[in-house]
Parts: sequence; C-alpha cells; structure tokens
Amino acid sequence: MQHGLLFCCLTLVEGDAASRPPLIQVPGITAGFSLLLGILDFLGQLPKNITKSSPKFLELYNYLCHAAPFGSPLDVDPFTVTSVLLDRPDPAPKVKQPAWKPKLFKGKPQIYFAITEHIKAVQYDKKGQPDAYMVYGTVTCKTELEGVMPDVTVNLSLPAPPLGKPLENILVHPCVQSTDTQILNNCASSAQHQTATMGPYKLRFTPPLHMITLCHYTSQVRELPIRGYYQMRGEGNKVKLLVQLKLGSKVKNHFEFCELQIPFYNRGPIQTYKTTPSVGSTVLSADRRILAWNIGQKFPTKSLEVQMNATVTFADNMATPPHSLLQEDPFCTGLNSYAQLYFRVSDYTQSGCYIDQRSIQVHPSTKHKSIITKEFTSSEYKIWNSHGDAQVVHTPPPTNEG
Repeated sequence: MQHGLLFCCLTLVEGDAASRPPLIQVPGITAGFSLLLGILDFLGQLPKNITKSSPKFLELYNYLCHAAPFGSPLDVDPFTVTSVLLDRPDPAPKVKQPAWKPKLFKGKPQIYFAITEHIKAVQYDKKGQPDAYMVYGTVTCKTELEGVMPDVTVNLSLPAPPLGKPLENILVHPCVQSTDTQILNNCASSAQHQTATMGPYKLRFTPPLHMITLCHYTSQVRELPIRGYYQMRGEGNKVKLLVQLKLGSKVKNHFEFCELQIPFYNRGPIQTYKTTPSVGSTVLSADRRILAWNIGQKFPTKSLEVQMNATVTFADNMATPPHSLLQEDPFCTGLNSYAQLYFRVSDYTQSGCYIDQRSIQVHPSTKHKSIITKEFTSSEYKIWNSHGDAQVVHTPPPTNEG
C-alpha cells in the first residue's frame, strides 16, 4: 500500500504442495517482490487525484512490457528500463552486452562516491548502565563510464590506530567481484589481527549505470560525537530542566543543523516556558508538546560546550490535540523523559572512513572526473533524564546446557 494504492503481484510457484519452504527461499516470491519495488520506484510520488487514465499509468504499461515481458521479470530497475524506452535503439553492438546493461553511456566520464554514516545512540548518565551507540555506514556509487564492462577499483581507508577502528559487518553489492568480497569479509571479521582489519578495504566491481549502494558497514567508534546530560525535576504541572552538551574534540565543528527536541508525553500542552540557552534559540512545536532548542551550526570554539536551563508549566487539559503528531508513550510518565538530538555534518565521518582519490582505478584506463562526498548524521540520538527511569534492553547471560 502506497499513495492510497494497493500493489499486488501473483507469483507462480512450482513444486510439491506438501513442501512449504520459507518464503524468502522461493525464487518467484523474491522476483515478484523485486518487481513491485521496481514499479514503486518507477511511479515515484503520485498526485492525490490520480485516475486510471493518468499518463503515469500509461507509462507503467510500457515499463512492464520491458521489465517483465510475458510476466517474467528480466530487468526491473527503473533507470535501465527508462533509458531503453527513451533512447533510440543502438545498432548491433560489436561486443556482447550483459542483460543488466542494455544501454551504453555516452558523454563525459565521471565517478561519484558518497560515504554516509548514521549514528544510533542512547545515553543514560547512570552508574552501572553504560551508554550504547553504533555507527552505520553506506557507500553509494554512480559511474558514468564508456564501454561495455568497465572495471573499477577503489579503496576504503581508515585513520591509523588509535584514531581508527576496524569496519565491521561489511555487506557488498553483488557487482563486487567474489574474490575481493571474500578478502573483504575476512579482513572485516578478523578480530585477532589488528593490522589486517584496519584496511584499506579494496573493492573491485563492474558497475551498472544507475546509482547503487556499493557496501554497508558498521563501526564501533571510540567515543560519542556529542556527550549529553539531561536533568528534569518537578512535580505536578511544573518542571525545571537542565541540558548540557559537549562536542567531541575530534568532531568537525560545523553543522548543517543541530537541534535538540524534548517531547513531553502524558501531559497537557505547554502553557508557559522560560528558557536561557547559552547559544541558539528555543521554540515550541505547533501542538505545544515539544520544546525545541536550535543550537545552530557551531559549538563555542574554546569550550565546545553548550547548555540550556528551562522552566516549563503544563495545562491541566490532558487531551491530545487532534493535529498533534506526537503519539503517546506509556513509559514516559512523571520524570521518565528523554531529549533527542538531531544533527548533520557534511564532509565528515565519525569512523574516519574515507576514499583516497588516488586509489580509484578504471580498466580499461580512461580519463575521468572523480567526485567524493561524506556526510555524518544522527539517526536516533536519545539522552534520558538522569532523575527518571529509562528504557534499557538487557542481554541475558548465556546458559550452560547439559
């Protein structure tokens, strides 16, 4: 279900009716699901008043004729199919082209790499309860190179210890060569040989023309980018709170945005509030249930610390406004509260992962332009009130059976 439309696919599954393997092991299910995803990507954002006679649905018929002729999915990638529909047919190629690359690129050669890292973090400020955080990274790539099967090699590099830590849980795109994939996985999973795990991680691949996620990875970074402390006290309809944030000394001190939000669950809307932020400004959400602190683009250069004191009073009316986007959390009552941080830093990665432009090699050799970008952003970054309880997941100790 998307855009008010229900997308369905009836797959043909041949075999004995008695056998019921997991759905993910049935090729028809996987192919059908891929086709539905391709249809969604092809249609894109649809208007609310769309009808059966919409031009987009007429284009969908042409897409299906090429993506799944006679009902058999061949190439469901919208970019590839669209390029075939829009371009004039090429004369018979001198070299056999793969089915996943029916069109050849013609133009100025260039390669685009983007390293994007997200961090999930929970801070408790309690003895015996360590903070939890993990960095998740992706490397996306788009190549525009002439030729049928260009071969690209690139290295993912890390700072030398102790600044850098090995990348973990590396998953690569199918276009990455299998031999390099094996080496990559061995390097990333080896915990005994520190020099082997630090890379550089060599990726050799034969890319399609469209944007792909070249690899996923995780990183156990040594410290939090922003250390936070959140304290809230009070009774009844009035609370006082203090928020302190300290930027890590190794983090790039230039944000695209940095904002802290404190949602107040199971209370009436905010009636009055008084804040004294050391930097930035504060504002209430439209439903008066979230206090937002816009910190700005930089922390103070010398201290790298900011703080905000606030006094907040709530109305007696506990009814949730009809236009409120904040769904109640039954756990967040009384002093059980958290602040959530949202930020983005460009041209920076928390793990230190980077691509050395000199490591990019193309075979057959061709002059090309390389574009490399980096970005670090918060995915879920919570700071729990140190005077209340917090939601914590405990891993049970292993049991000795037998």
